[in-house]
Parts: sequence; C-alpha cells; structure tokens
Amino acid sequence: MGHIKRIFKKYGFVGLVDEGIRQLQYRQKAYYYLNESALTDDEKQLQKDADFKENILISLAVPVYNTPEHYLREMIESVLEQTYYNWELCIADGSDGDHGYVRSIIKGYAELDSRIKYACLNSNLGIVGNTQAAIKMAEGEYIGLLDHDDALAPNALYECRRAITQGADVIYSNEVTVDEQLDKPRIIHFKPEFSPINLLAQNYICHFLVFKKELYNKNNLRAGYEGSQDHDLVLRLCESAARVYFIPKVLYFWRRHKSSAASGIEAKPYCIESGRKAVQSYIDSLGYYATVSAYNDMPLYHIDFETVDDAAPVSRPTNYNLDIAFETSEHAYICEKNMTPYDVESIRQLMIYAQLDNVAVVGGILLKGKKIVGGAYRMDAEEFLTPSYSGILSNGYMRRLLIPQNVTALANTAVIINKNVYKELKGFDERLRDKERMADFCIRAWQAGYDVIFNPLAKFRVTGKQKKEKKISAVFKSKWKDTVIRDDPYFSEDLMWYQK
Repeated sequence: MGHIKRIFKKYGFVGLVDEGIRQLQYRQKAYYYLNESALTDDEKQLQKDADFKENILISLAVPVYNTPEHYLREMIESVLEQTYYNWELCIADGSDGDHGYVRSIIKGYAELDSRIKYACLNSNLGIVGNTQAAIKMAEGEYIGLLDHDDALAPNALYECRRAITQGADVIYSNEVTVDEQLDKPRIIHFKPEFSPINLLAQNYICHFLVFKKELYNKNNLRAGYEGSQDHDLVLRLCESAARVYFIPKVLYFWRRHKSSAASGIEAKPYCIESGRKAVQSYIDSLGYYATVSAYNDMPLYHIDFETVDDAAPVSRPTNYNLDIAFETSEHAYICEKNMTPYDVESIRQLMIYAQLDNVAVVGGILLKGKKIVGGAYRMDAEEFLTPSYSGILSNGYMRRLLIPQNVTALANTAVIINKNVYKELKGFDERLRDKERMADFCIRAWQAGYDVIFNPLAKFRVTGKQKKEKKISAVFKSKWKDTVIRDDPYFSEDLMWYQK
C-alpha cells in the first residue's frame, strides 16, 4: 500500500489515494463490527420471549414506488424477522403499470401474515404523499419510517420497544450504508446522542426514526420539502418531544444504488435546496433572524444568525476575571496569548452561536499549519479528557469538521462564555489546572442542560510554541470519575476506532 501511495504522490494524486485507503479501511472495519455485534440465535430467542407487559403496537410506514423485486423482498423479510412481535407493516404503493409485480409480491406476503397492510394508490403521489398514505393506515401508538429499498436489523423494533419503556417519544439509532448486498457495508454512521446544533447543520438522525403518532399528528410531513422531508419532520418532532432517545446500535441498513440519496447527493440534487428550506423554516419558527445556506453543494447547512451583542475581551490567560467583562457585556471572549484568530469572521462565528438560547459556551478550532491541535475534548475512561480531533487532516468523520456541533467539553484556547450561565454555575473551579477549568465548566454546564458548542468554522492559529499537555490532576479525576466511566454522549468508543 505504501509503494502505491508513493507512486501516486509523485504524480499529484496522493489525496485520491488517501481517500481510497480511508474508504477501504471503513469497509473493512464496518464488516468486522457488524459481524462482531450480530445477534446469536440465543439472544434472538431471549428477545422474542421478553415480556414488556404493556402491549404497544409499532407501525412501520413504507412508501413504495417501482421497487426492484429483490430490494422489496429483503425489506419485507427484514420486518418479518423482527424479534419484537407487535408490529404492523403499512405499505402504500404508487408503482406504475409496468411494475405490477410489486403489488403481487406485497399481496402474497400479506396473505401469509395479517400484520402486513397494503394500499394500492391510484397514482404516484411522490415521497411525501406516498408516505402520508402509509401513515394513514397506521394504528400503532408509535410509527417507524422505513424506505422501500432498505432493511432493518432483526432487533430494531425490540430496541425501540425498550426505549419506549424509558419514556422516549422520538427514537433514532446508528445506521450502516450498504452496497447492493446487505452484507457489503460501506460505512457505519455512529451518531451522537441528541445534538440540536448538529441537527441544524445536517440531518444526522436520518434512520432509523421512530416517533409517537400523537406527536406526528401535530408535526406531520409537509409537501414542498421533497428529498429532505425527513429533515423537515425531525426538526419539528424533536422541538416538540419530551424525550429524544438515541439507541447506540446499528438498526438500519441504508442501501446505496444509483438512484438513492445514499449513493451521493448527485442522485437527488434537489435534496440540498429542500434541506436548506427545512432548516430556514425551522429557524424562522423559533423567532431568530438568520440566513441558511448550503455548503459546497452538500447537504450541510451553515446558519448566519444576526448578532445582537458583542463579547467583552478578557486579557488574562489564566484565572480569568470575567466579572469585569460582564459589567459591559452579556458575554466574555477569552483567547490565550499565543493564539490568534484567522480573521474577524472567526470571532463572529463564536458569537453567533454564543448568543443563542440555552448556550453556555462556544469554542473554536486550534490549528498549527493545517494540522488540528486543539478545540474540543471528549470524556475518556482512561485519559479522562482526550482531544476530539487532534491530528486529523480531512473534513473529519461524516464531515463533522465542516459544521458546528454539540460537545461535552472545550479547551480554554478561544471561547465565548455566557454571563448568566457562568454566574449560575459559580464560575471556574480554581482548584483545577488551566485546561481543566474550562473543561470542568463545560461539563457542569452540560449536566445542567445547557449546550456546549464546538464551532470549527471559527479558526485560530498557534503563533508560538504550544504547551505540552499535562496529565489530568487528581482533583479533576476525583471530581469526574463517576461521569467518565461511560462513553462520551457525543463521541462513542465505536466512533473512535472508526476515526483512527
């Protein structure tokens, strides 16, 4: 592999090789992960025998249109293989006359299992209309969305039923993109727990999506957002939900083929504008003044919120006296002495998110040349705090380095802090070391229900020698040992091996 890379580097194709190697590694790791995490027959039987006491019906809504036969059969078979029994499969078929086999196949399965409900539509109503028709058939308390050419893992509904027991009314899971064959994975999307800032920038929730029917009746699918109708829906569902619940397991197989969105946005280019409209509509409904734009013809959205306040700068690199800054502003801007913003826009990128409701602190990304050397931390059971993106040269896993996002903790390199949250949490813990003070403040803010945001669009460079990271102090370890024993909610251990 190294020899090939040297040849391509000579002729200027090293970027393509790096990407090719990365894709190959993703596939190998995805294949290994799925095999290692596959249910045994005994585990399947235990799930089938589980007694949930309360009998809750989950309705799967599937819009069908000219589905290839083997895709259709695999989708239906994946539902029939569910370890949770109390489901119904509601299929609305808008296929044309040249695809009569679709109707025959579905009706054949329906004759074998009464849980399969079928409606043959007079015409194709499009993705929104066909899905609405399928949902109208649903009698369950909860509805799950399943595409006609995709498939579910056998424990998908069982895991959703467990989430319902925990009071969930919107549920989502990890998913895997596959090639034509379900056993040929390309990449697994290991998602964070509910991250409202991430969701503004991209529909990271996507599949598998299950929600309370009562909630849907107040926030139903809307025409005019075709291609990103699910992003439009999930933004509004999550805003109304009492509890958004994440299942950190691969429950959905998203098939990649020439006409699917999974194969690349070029398959459905109108999705980008639909997604932009969906985010703009949602931002407008919250009463913010902002302009939403798509980034580089991708379904990634940058939001330019109108700034209504400036942050007072704080000059001291340690033991920050924020009370003085807060006398003149609702926010304080901190930047270490050996770090400088790339431009004024970088500071503004911090401010436009710092001013949002429920935001405690926003931090930028620290670069040395093109190399990332700091910005956000993740909780780690061994190291306690580990830089989230250090050393990465690409756009990051699932393009995360192109969007603002929720994190657990920030470095104290370049941040803007909200005055009210700072005072509520009684400031920094002065017993801790420099980097620990900011991380500690962020974790306390996160535990109190506030958003901590890492914005890689706000760029700062190291202008001198970077300090060597010190080991975590005994005081910090004692304070947070019970918190870091589990995965960071925004960076799972599964994601970490995938990112290497």
